[in-house]
Amino acid sequence: MKIRILALAVLGLLLSVKSDRYFPLPDRLSEPIFQIILLPYTCLFLIAFIIFIKPEIAEAHLSVIDRISAVRLTAVIILIFEVMAFALLIVQDIRYAPFGYHLDIPVAVLLFAFISAVLLYQLIRGASPDHLFFIALAGYIGTYLLSID
Repeated sequence: MKIRILALAVLGLLLSVKSDRYFPLPDRLSEPIFQIILLPYTCLFLIAFIIFIKPEIAEAHLSVIDRISAVRLTAVIILIFEVMAFALLIVQDIRYAPFGYHLDIPVAVLLFAFISAVLLYQLIRGASPDHLFFIALAGYIGTYLLSID
């Protein structure tokens, strides 16, 4: 189960980072160079997908995960994705400013600090899966409302 959680997180991370054609690579990158860079990325995605489907393949190599509870692993993954979402909002604020997009930075910092503090508290305390679900849901809704505002 924990290996599947980790594989799903890697798949989500790969999909998040490579969400459009070139980002985070420069726009003027030539097509052959772009495809060469994309090959290892695609291989990593395929490996993570195979591990998600057949977790027993990686169990011997990832035995250290057995010492971590699934709820704590999930809390850490949620925290990592919250940090990524905050960074993405900052990048979007810079990138799309010429088109009128403006992020309220103090509100964003407060939102992500609050969500991070709650996640860290739950991580230290040992959160229940129900609490983690609602914390992640609140973070997701808050992030989208912030970006819409």
